[in-house]
Amino acid sequence: MALENSASDNARGNALDSSPVWGYILDGRIDVDNLKMALEKVVRHFPILRARMDLSATGLVLPTHEVELFSWTVVHHDKALSAVFTEPPKTDVISVTPIDTRARADFYIPMATTVVRRPGVADQKTPLIEVRVQLFTDKTVIGLSWNHLLTDGSGMAIVVSSWTKALRGEPLPDPAPYNDPFKAQYSKTPTAPLGSVIPGFTKKVGVYSRAITEIIRYGPPESRSIFIPNSVLREWKAKSDGVSTNDLITAWLFKAWASTVNSITVSVVTVKDLRTHLPSIVPEFYLRNANAARAAPTTITSHDINKMSQLELAKIIRSYVQYFTPEVEMNHQSYEIMKNQKGFGMWPKANTALTLSSWSVFKLPQMDFGATVESFEGFQRLSRQYVNTGSVWLEDGGARISFAMSGKRWNRGIWKELSSSTGGAKLQHLEGGGTRKIPSDEGKTVE
Repeated sequence: MALENSASDNARGNALDSSPVWGYILDGRIDVDNLKMALEKVVRHFPILRARMDLSATGLVLPTHEVELFSWTVVHHDKALSAVFTEPPKTDVISVTPIDTRARADFYIPMATTVVRRPGVADQKTPLIEVRVQLFTDKTVIGLSWNHLLTDGSGMAIVVSSWTKALRGEPLPDPAPYNDPFKAQYSKTPTAPLGSVIPGFTKKVGVYSRAITEIIRYGPPESRSIFIPNSVLREWKAKSDGVSTNDLITAWLFKAWASTVNSITVSVVTVKDLRTHLPSIVPEFYLRNANAARAAPTTITSHDINKMSQLELAKIIRSYVQYFTPEVEMNHQSYEIMKNQKGFGMWPKANTALTLSSWSVFKLPQMDFGATVESFEGFQRLSRQYVNTGSVWLEDGGARISFAMSGKRWNRGIWKELSSSTGGAKLQHLEGGGTRKIPSDEGKTVE
């Protein structure tokens, strides 16, 4: 049975372009057989998870016969985890650590052996989910990856939540329909959202020229991890007025970024999970791609950002997030489908876009696999070499920001701006990366 693509699928183009990687580090060793049986129960419970990619790499096919449910690899190590891998440190001050995200992602799911990103995945035989479990003498590591055509981050959060429920013997949620829920909402004559435009030749040239100039002038992005302890977050929150901790973290990072750029116009784009914001259209446990982005109705300049306080900018950000409403979003869905039919879509009005992503209500770091979760990390593998990307995870001791920025941008002023906007808190730069020697696959058993 072939499935119709949702607007999100078509917008991505070839689904081989990206694959997320999630990694869990658990305290102690856990029963691998129980892990596998619980995941099998989940995949059989949600039929869409058995889907395969069609030969065009743009659609899914539901198999009519029994297939391999997911790729499962177990790696045995006769050493402690600390001998091969070190987490980014947590301190009682704001700290910045250079990290090699490629090496860290490879620790969980090696790129050289990944299943969901290999070119032959569009063979209607290969599963679109893979799991790699590593057993150390003191820890258990779970690496999880999936092809983006199958589902998005929120959909996989449902899968992981169900996986941990199955491990505890709890009932699983009722499967939602896996057909496209947006189809009835498409309009052939949509009106333009306030924050978007149909890009003409001049705008396209301007955007691409800026991207090329950025690479030539400042070089490729370098990955860093910033840890903000709860003591600083509590201080920020105490001074807030109707904004969230996420707003304050975002405003802090935006101000640091704006300190490194010339005067440019910025569109703030909000990405939300439609399962939460359009429950009458998108079921809560819908597993197809159901995230969508909206540009704010107004733009802002880097000069404006530099003049604002952290709280003032956080309030602006909150107003942009609140602008994202179901009515506005369905209008944007209309434009997504129009883009697919006529070869163009809606772009943010400004020449630079900053994206705020809120794609899951699940507390992923706290998922219970039968052992204490000591660490959770998320990465996005992209075929495109140059991309500025980042994420924020709330941990027990504070918030971890992982992001990429060129070294020249960093040295141009962002470090100074971060230091001056900490509200008196200490700022520490930790040299070295978060990884040591990445373990090899000796002793690997593939089940």
